Amino acid sequence: MCRLLLIKNKTNKTDLTNILYEFIKQSKDGMTPDKTDKGHKDGWGFVSYNLGHISLFKKSSKYAYIDKEFKSVENKLLKNSGDIIMGHLRKSLVGKNTVNNSHPFVYKNFSFCQNGTIFNSDKIKINKKYKALIKGNTDTEKLFYYILGETKEKITKKNFNQAITKIREKFDYTAINILFSDGEKAIVLRDINLKNAYVKKGKLESYYSLFIGTHKINNYFIVSSEIIKIEGVKWELIKNKKMLEITG
Repeated sequence: MCRLLLIKNKTNKTDLTNILYEFIKQSKDGMTPDKTDKGHKDGWGFVSYNLGHISLFKKSSKYAYIDKEFKSVENKLLKNSGDIIMGHLRKSLVGKNTVNNSHPFVYKNFSFCQNGTIFNSDKIKINKKYKALIKGNTDTEKLFYYILGETKEKITKKNFNQAITKIREKFDYTAINILFSDGEKAIVLRDINLKNAYVKKGKLESYYSLFIGTHKINNYFIVSSEIIKIEGVKWELIKNKKMLEITG
């Protein structure tokens, strides 16, 4: 369980300051399923790209809202705003609270994070080359390396979707909400399994939300698990099973 953030294209410093502040507040009081504690306090991570290459990558197992390391990362992002910024706040469900289990996961110039649980993820068939790279025990890291193997690292929206379709067909899951980037494009997926017993019992459709916001004047996009109020940004809920490729 987690909160996701993606910013595509550079923002001005005022907007970025507000976006980061509102996002990190979600580690303290972000939406959670009923009968669970508010917030996502089990780790955080950010990756940022400039001119198509990773310029910053940092993650922690600590509570972002009070973590001094996050303040340092925030200052770096504000000083040198990335063309693409991806952030993640973790509420652990699968895998212990460790740095190796914090998102995003990065390999070469690829970055990836997810919200949702894939059950029996140990049975995902991962190419040996990538399986040897796994450091943690989350379903997300397994899914990331599975996709890289299936696509042979030549990732398009079409073959990314083909890889996810195989997971849908073979595994039970609550949701597979994904942010992915290769430094040039971002792929975003909102996928809630409405047949899953936990989703039905907990009425989790609203928890596994994913919104896309567009600032037409300043020409940037935001994808977030929760709406972040920024003047000039128009928000839209991404429909279930919808995959977006953001290139502009």
